[in-house]
Amino acid sequence: MTPVRASAAAVAVMLSLVLSGCATEIQEVSVPSYAESKNELVALFDDTAQLVGGDWTIDAFEGGGVCFVSEGVSGRSWSAARSSPSEADPELVAAQVRADWEARGYAVEVRVTEGLGLHEVIVRGPYKFSASLMAGPALILLSGESACVEER
Repeated sequence: MTPVRASAAAVAVMLSLVLSGCATEIQEVSVPSYAESKNELVALFDDTAQLVGGDWTIDAFEGGGVCFVSEGVSGRSWSAARSSPSEADPELVAAQVRADWEARGYAVEVRVTEGLGLHEVIVRGPYKFSASLMAGPALILLSGESACVEER
């Protein structure tokens, strides 16, 4: 086989692999109700607070609000923010929460601010769902927004 034919054959094989990958079934994500989206976030934070321990305070602005599903389409979401004083090692707290959130099926991102000793665990989901835990030397913060659900 000539080098040109070998290259052409390799390209054909790669192209067929790529195209066959495109033919896989697309998974649809069902749109949650407002109650379901709120409950998901509140349960995640309740469970995380119990896992980490401490004396948690629900911040004053926790509640429902308006969000935008898409341009010109409004919806509702639930904002949550909680805090707890902590003397625990922020790195260990973040690792514990990361493992728990990954076990729940969330794709987790971790950020570390070295000079301040801050460790943040972040998840983002469909319909603008987001949640984060920030652990520092003296305080742990949980904040998030439930999925944005179109008002009907």
